[in-house]
Amino acid sequence: MRLLFAILLATVSTPAVAQDRLAIPVPSDAFPNYVAIGVGAAPDYFGSDEYIVGAVPAMNLKIGPTQLRVLANWAMLDLAGDSNWSIGPSGIWRFGRTDVDDPVVSQMGDIDNTIELGVSLGYQFTFDGNPFK
Repeated sequence: MRLLFAILLATVSTPAVAQDRLAIPVPSDAFPNYVAIGVGAAPDYFGSDEYIVGAVPAMNLKIGPTQLRVLANWAMLDLAGDSNWSIGPSGIWRFGRTDVDDPVVSQMGDIDNTIELGVSLGYQFTFDGNPFK
């Protein structure tokens, strides 16, 4: 489960400049609602050289002006109802550290899973020009 964030970023995120090179251009609002799952690997904990494999969820559900976004271990409820602005509660699940094989790290003890909650505010803009000119 610790791999959710790393895998989803590796499989879902692409550079913005590469979008105009797709064989079939797909506008970003073509799929306003989706549920997806991926598979990947990530370090067992920050700094670990051991990896785990697991599932990575992704979801975007838009109902009226509100939108629920889930990306790996992060979630946000967007209440702005605007295409550029987003504001609302958000949270991230931080994975703990248990059963470490490294003798030095195991002396530090276990760390429990943690859920961090807060408010997210953002503005998204698109640049239609070529940044390399």
